[in-house]
Amino acid sequence: MNIKIVLFVVILVFISLLTTLIYQNTQQADINYYQARSYFEQSDYEQAISLYQQSLKYRPQHIEALIELGRSYLWTGKNKQAIAVLQEAVSLKPEDEKLKLSLAQAFSWQRRRAETQDSDREKNF
Repeated sequence: MNIKIVLFVVILVFISLLTTLIYQNTQQADINYYQARSYFEQSDYEQAISLYQQSLKYRPQHIEALIELGRSYLWTGKNKQAIAVLQEAVSLKPEDEKLKLSLAQAFSWQRRRAETQDSDREKNF
């Protein structure tokens, strides 16, 4: 009988610790996300990228962090990274039309950048 009680207490403590750990990770993901948003709004996109990435380490499927990481990459000219992140977000939430529009915008920006680089190369010859 005493072994059952001890086992029950051990399991209860384990579940409690696991729940606390999951909660802390979720909280840390949200803290990093909101800090990143603040930097994004201040046009400090590099700092925002770093914090969005940290947020995603704690919660890899944080859809808002993925979307805003993609937008941060766009604003820093990292179009390939933006496309990769936004494609991942679309795969997680394929019904989101705004998300698909952001991905289309990333492809458009990448195409324009490539055209500009081609034009610059032609001018240099």
